[in-house]
Amino acid sequence: MDASGEELIRLADQLEEGCWIKPDGYIHRPYVMPDCDRMYIDWIWEHYSPDQRRLLTDQVLTAALEIYTGLVEQWFPALRLTLGLASITPVCIDGNLLVSRASGYDQAPTLHVRLEPRLQHVNRVNLRLVTAEGLRTYQPEFDLGARNVRPLENGSWGRPCTAVVESEPQVFRNTPAIDYAYEWLHQDLSHLHLARRRPWDAGL
Repeated sequence: MDASGEELIRLADQLEEGCWIKPDGYIHRPYVMPDCDRMYIDWIWEHYSPDQRRLLTDQVLTAALEIYTGLVEQWFPALRLTLGLASITPVCIDGNLLVSRASGYDQAPTLHVRLEPRLQHVNRVNLRLVTAEGLRTYQPEFDLGARNVRPLENGSWGRPCTAVVESEPQVFRNTPAIDYAYEWLHQDLSHLHLARRRPWDAGL
């Protein structure tokens, strides 16, 4: 049995034991919870402190990589070296989460990332937090332009080394990791003309 199968069994056991169930019968959200309780909040991300937003984004993207990998292994194993993200996994999502709060106005957090293939057999997310003070002199560490997949020397297809992800609204949805994973898979399939490209497609 592979690691994903063992994880599913562990999760099922925990659900049976009631570890994830609230007193009202609902399942706990598997990510960090909001930690800000201000009187007036206009935007959903204002419920989270900057550090909590970084941790939430890290958790969501880590889970999204695992879900994406599971989808490819289950449904498209023959396309493993052809799908853009799958062809370079295991991968590290490395980048910066930009959080701004100036004069009481909180702009939507933005995620600047690059994808780096890893030699280890585990996906990884490495995010650094850039707050309002750091944004004054912030310079992107890498080109934020190209996003199309490209052929690699080994004959597989790889995504670009750079991308921009708007962490709002997907990180704050009810199922953010699932949303990201299916979105990435749809993008990869659309590059192969196996799915219809949508005008709002974005992300890694």
